[in-house]
Order: sequence, then structure tokens, then C-alpha cells
Amino acid sequence: MYLNYYEGHFSYIKDMEHYSHTFSCTNCKRLFKRYRQLQKHIPHCKTHVKYRYPAGVFELSPSVYDRLEAVGIVVNPRDRFYPYRITYDIETYLDKEDVIPSKSAKLNYIGQHKLLSISVCSNVPGYKHPQCFISDGNDPQLVDNFVTYLTEISQAAFELLSEGGPVSNALQSLKELVKDYGPMDDDPEGSESGDDVDCEDKNYVKKVLKPLLGSLLNYCRQIPVVGFNSGKYDINVMKGLLYNSLEKNKDDDTERPAVNQIIKRCSDYLCISTKWLKFLDIKNYLAPGCSYSQFLKAYKCQEQKGFFPYDWMDSSHPKSLFTTNSKKWT
Repeated sequence: MYLNYYEGHFSYIKDMEHYSHTFSCTNCKRLFKRYRQLQKHIPHCKTHVKYRYPAGVFELSPSVYDRLEAVGIVVNPRDRFYPYRITYDIETYLDKEDVIPSKSAKLNYIGQHKLLSISVCSNVPGYKHPQCFISDGNDPQLVDNFVTYLTEISQAAFELLSEGGPVSNALQSLKELVKDYGPMDDDPEGSESGDDVDCEDKNYVKKVLKPLLGSLLNYCRQIPVVGFNSGKYDINVMKGLLYNSLEKNKDDDTERPAVNQIIKRCSDYLCISTKWLKFLDIKNYLAPGCSYSQFLKAYKCQEQKGFFPYDWMDSSHPKSLFTTNSKKWT
């Protein structure tokens, strides 16, 4: 017997098929169009719902070393870390003359951040001495010098990786493997990958070996350019000038843009990669809320976070440091 309860009253349900057009299982919440289908389902119902994924479950993409191992080229796990990196930091001044007009009565802009200097340092031999590029009022030229110097460091790092070591041996072995299977074209990076192609297939070189060679070359060329909170601040300050400078420093005549990948979250740039550079923000790899001073303390760095007189620096000209207001912070 089936009853319907409504506003404190019970009513008898004579025919369930006419009572409702949809019937739900109380265990798995599955819906049925007919009551007799629900009756057949209940004895075999399982409490847990099964989800089917036609494309398979999520798996991490194989790294370039995993793909090398699949073709018979093994690199020791201790040698799979990119050995070089570049760090940078910018300083800005508050330009109170070039003020953005406010669009709200509750919002008032007092100035605009303008690029003042860019400091660069790396662990690449020959480029370990810190370099500071100071603005003379020509911001595009400042960013051009910055990008040119980064590209120069990256090319030097690529030469060091290509001269010797495990990565160089893997690169040479892969090139020889490509030659053994067939002639190599001028653009291994333009080939389409196909991991399911057998080594005896005629497209094995085109779909497996050449894309792998292109990935390995990209890995060797792209040096990490790391900043602290650079994705939210540094890149946003100079992003318009940075893109133009990257296009100017493109060393090929192809129509491909210099920037081949941008990963962005709201106004935070997580990654910007080109042929030679990969801009990253170290804060994305730290615990949330980690400050720069805490970061230095965690790695027992002797250097401490410095302080810059932003309130008194109102121009890119050096004489702005010696205004009357500057006496307050001496």
C-alpha cells in the first residue's frame, strides 16, 4: 500500500504509474521514468554511484625525460634538473604628475607607478655578477636592454648544456636516432606528436622522434626567469613594453609570435614563455602568505629585505633623491 502525505492528511495511491512520471531510487538517487523499472532496480542497487569517464581519469603528462626513456634514452634522475636560472626585480617610483582620472567619488588616484630600474642576476658562469639597468626616462629602451641581456644569458646557458653533460648526451643520442630512422627536416618542433605510434611505423620519426627532439631543445633553451611576486606586480608594471621587447628580440624570421605561452589567473601572470625565456613567480611554489623576508629566512640567506624610499622618489632623475623631503629618511 502506498500513501501520499500532504498538509497533515494521508491519501491512498491506487496506481503509482499515474501518481508520478519520475521515480527516484533512495540509495543511488537514480531516476526512472516508470515505476516498474525502479522495482527491478532496487534489488540490484549499489549504494555508491559509479562514474564512467570515457576519456580515462586524469594523469600527469609525461615529462621530456619520461618520453626519452620510452625511446630507450635514459637520463639519471639526479641529472634531470635544469641547472641554471635567472632572478630579477624591479623598482618603481610614484609619478604624481601622470595621475589616472578617477571614475568614482570614493576612489582617488594619487600617482602612477613608473619603471625606475631592473636588477638581474643568474648562476650561469660568466653572468653571476649582478647587473642593474637604470632608467634615464626612456622606459622602452630600459626593457629592451633587460630582455636582450636575459636572452644573452639564456643562449650562454644553452651552449653550456650542449657542450657536455647528461642532457648533451641525450640530445646527441636522440639526433643520431632520428638520423638512423630517416632524414631530419629543418623544423623538428613543427611536427605533430603521436605517442601511440609503433617504432616500426613509417610515421615514427615524424610523430614521435622529431616532436621529442623539439621538446628537448625547448627544455634546454628556456631558462627560468624567476621573481618574487613578479606575476602580480613586476610583469604588470612593464607588460606592454615587455611584449614589444620580446618581439624585437625574436631571432627567427617566422610569423610565429615571440610569446608562445601565457598562463594567467585574473591579473596574476603565472607563466610567460618564449623560445629562450620562461618567466615564473616563485610565490606560486611557496606556502600561501609567505613573505619575502620569511622566504629568505627559510633558506638561511644572509641578505635581508631592503627598504626603498617610495614616498620621496617621484622622478627617474637621480637628483630627485636629494630633495628637501629626502632628509627625513637619512
